[in-house]
Amino acid sequence: VCVGERSKQKGRKKSSISSSLPPLHTKARRKEKKRTETRMEHHMHQERDMGMDAMPMYYMWNTTTYILFSWWETTSVGWYIGSLLILFLLGVFYEFLNFSKIFLAAYDRKTSSTRSGPVQENLVYLRQSLLYTFTFIIAYQIMLAIMSFNIGVSLAIFAGIFVGNLVFVRFRPSDAKGEDIEVNSSGCH
Repeated sequence: VCVGERSKQKGRKKSSISSSLPPLHTKARRKEKKRTETRMEHHMHQERDMGMDAMPMYYMWNTTTYILFSWWETTSVGWYIGSLLILFLLGVFYEFLNFSKIFLAAYDRKTSSTRSGPVQENLVYLRQSLLYTFTFIIAYQIMLAIMSFNIGVSLAIFAGIFVGNLVFVRFRPSDAKGEDIEVNSSGCH
């Protein structure tokens, strides 16, 4: 077999493979393309209807933003500053809750010998679990507020957490050896 015949055989194999695919100009191919375009347009309209195009995925400095709820929209500079103050206080409150967990754990250790039965012990566990759950809820609300990607919102929360920790860390109880007591040192709760 000469070189020219080999290239003809290869060409026949290629043409048989491409003949199994429908040509681009057939009606079936055009219908499929139209269906795909229609699905994509429908998906884009759904995103717009749900407000997906209103939430940026990058940090911005803007006084008009949504914070946690559709009704919490900062439409004026005064409302924006008031919202930043609320978020600052939320950060301080989060640190207070963390301090409360540590303080109550230390208190419960000191008073464990005076408890009179399993009922009181279970009440202690219930109180600790409720406080832990409430702290967890606040931590996630803070995370969602930061996900508004507004620089002012993030800075207000960070400042609140900083000030809260600065205030409450001085009151952290210590054990008999003088070491700080930690209940849960994980990142957000």
